[in-house]
Amino acid sequence: MSSRISTQLKKKIVLFAIGLSPFVLVGVMRYVGGLEFAELKMLDIRSRFFSYRQKQPTKDIMLITIDGKSQKELGALPWPQGYYLPMLTILQEANPDSVSLMLRFNREWEDSGVFPGNNLFVIRPFLMPTHISQHEIPEVSVWGSLPDSLSSAQEQRFSFMPLSKEDGIYRHAQLLVKEKDSNRKPQRPTLAYRYQYSLELLTICHHFGIDKSSINIIDSFWRGKYLELSKTQGVKIRIPIDAQGKMLINFVGAINDFSHISFVDVLDLYSSEKEKFEHRFFNKLVLLGITTDEAQRAPTPLGQLTALAMRANAINTLLNQNFISRLSRKADISYMGLLCILVAASSIFFYRTGKNYSWLLLIGIILLIVHSLFTFTGFRLLGIWIDFTRPFLAVVISSVVSSLYLGYLRLQELVWELQTTQKQLVQSEKEAVYGRMTAQVRHEIRNSLDSIHRPAGIVQRNFQKDDPLKMKEQPEMIIQQMDRIITGVEKLNDMVENELSFFKNTNFRFEENDLSEIIDSALNTVETEIQERNIAVAVEIDPKLPLLFVDADRLRLAFANLIKNACQAMSEGGKLRIEAEYHHGHAAVKFQDTGSGISEQDKEEIFEPFHTTKPRGLGLGLSIVKNVIAGHNGQIAVESQVGVGTTFVVAIPIQAKSDD
Repeated sequence: MSSRISTQLKKKIVLFAIGLSPFVLVGVMRYVGGLEFAELKMLDIRSRFFSYRQKQPTKDIMLITIDGKSQKELGALPWPQGYYLPMLTILQEANPDSVSLMLRFNREWEDSGVFPGNNLFVIRPFLMPTHISQHEIPEVSVWGSLPDSLSSAQEQRFSFMPLSKEDGIYRHAQLLVKEKDSNRKPQRPTLAYRYQYSLELLTICHHFGIDKSSINIIDSFWRGKYLELSKTQGVKIRIPIDAQGKMLINFVGAINDFSHISFVDVLDLYSSEKEKFEHRFFNKLVLLGITTDEAQRAPTPLGQLTALAMRANAINTLLNQNFISRLSRKADISYMGLLCILVAASSIFFYRTGKNYSWLLLIGIILLIVHSLFTFTGFRLLGIWIDFTRPFLAVVISSVVSSLYLGYLRLQELVWELQTTQKQLVQSEKEAVYGRMTAQVRHEIRNSLDSIHRPAGIVQRNFQKDDPLKMKEQPEMIIQQMDRIITGVEKLNDMVENELSFFKNTNFRFEENDLSEIIDSALNTVETEIQERNIAVAVEIDPKLPLLFVDADRLRLAFANLIKNACQAMSEGGKLRIEAEYHHGHAAVKFQDTGSGISEQDKEEIFEPFHTTKPRGLGLGLSIVKNVIAGHNGQIAVESQVGVGTTFVVAIPIQAKSDD
């Protein structure tokens, strides 16, 4: 009992481990970034069709485009300082919220006029190491210089849109980097760092009047890292970032989807309709960049976009606070752990309750549906990015593998039950056969003993009473009674030697033998019965028949039983024809009689043990015949017609061997 309990416990532990292992594997993949390509593609689908907010650019952003029209009127790029100075000067009159030059200035202009720096934001060149760790904020190794004319700008900060290595798509904005702080003297030998924030983030801080020194980096269990910006009256902006300090951009459109105007049209509007010009740019976040046909474009979830369009989308995400926050690794692994426990617990529950493995597959399908609804609904309502592919794959693998193992356990138990039932049936059949055999053997032995006892008793009583039957004077009477005794003993011996051989050892001894000699020996065994019933026997042996590799004694017994059955079917005499011929590697032996025949109903049962239509005998003769022929890898068939006769055909391979 205890060993069975131990076995059941082991099976449950293995079943739980099988349900757990796919989630462990997927959790490791989540940590190392496996299947990130599929996750990003699923994110793009959700962003396109299931955005939790209306995806429209804010009207607070105004784009000034250096397009083909501007190049046609002002000449090809690069332009001298004198082209930008008037634009920035007139924009100051419109009092915009900020003006961001989304251009990279990495050379000195010949002229040295200083741009008006009020509310002016420019990109500062920088260099970062080629290899950036996935788990920490990158460090700027070198800062580049800007022209002297931009030295008065309110902010000179980096702007960087990193590439997703998994699929080559730009979908993030780098919001902060770190640099060595030479002014700090750390107590530990490790270097001290300070953070530098991106041009886009500082533009938003300026817009909301937030001091950049108050920006805090917070790490939460569920949403991972985020930047906390404190607005007035205790209102906080929480910007989700990943371990590298990147924000996921919620793309809303290309240049044409934002409010935009050509560079030369701005100058014309200022000259012709100054009031309209001031109204158009008042309190706007102005972004100036290149959109010519020659401008470099990058692949994004919305298609190929210019650098100006990408930065406009990043600022729009920050301004509308239309963030997409991804679950942290810890939260994601906890979520997968919950799914794992549900699958593993379900598998153990169904195993204990004896349910079929299809129930576990059904639970897996339900979990997949719930997971899909949870991930898409969470994104739609809260903007939470929950990994879809990895948990989906883990549930599928865990459900399928657990179902297969559960099915294996069920099959194993079924086989065990079938074997137990088979043993019980075999035992019951043996007991039934033994019971029938005992009754019939007892009956036959009693009859045989009675046929011995009666004549012996007659002789005994006669001499006990001084020979009233005058047997001393008539010895033939004693001989007659002795003949009856001998006949009874012979019948008893025949039953033991022939019919009860059904229960003997089934080992065969194969040797080369002449079939004709075996047939003659079988005829001699039944010669008395043949003569008593006045049966004419005809034997025809094919002279081309080779020697057979058979057990002669067993085959003689089988043939003798067939001949004996034929004789018993011809109680008033008849003909028995025995033919043997060579046929396709077999010896075909035919026993044909002119007896009473066998009915169709009896023909189906004649080879069954203890089946008999005769008043005497155990009904084992034909069962013995069938077993002997089967032991030679042979076959036996019967054809019969009531009132006409019966034919048994035995086919034995020339090189017969028992399967035993």
